Amino acid sequence: MNQQTFVTEPGHEITVEQKLQDAPYGWTGSVSVKGVINRDGNVEQSEDPEFYGVYYVLKDGFEMWAEDFKSLELANQFADALQDSVMAKAG
Repeated sequence: MNQQTFVTEPGHEITVEQKLQDAPYGWTGSVSVKGVINRDGNVEQSEDPEFYGVYYVLKDGFEMWAEDFKSLELANQFADALQDSVMAKAG
């Protein structure tokens, strides 16, 4: 069980195990990380991001939001830990 804690914003922490429990039906076990901005209440992918979203990749080709992080480094660390936990459970 991966209980590594990640801070998504001040005062809000999550663990990989929590996100594994929240994983949507049809999740492939893969995730993607995208730089995004909030434009008029809509989150859009951006070359000049305000923050970074981690998304579950679904079997139908769609993606579903998992969590947001302030830095690309932290988003990638979380995505790697999430995928590593899936592989460990499968193996």
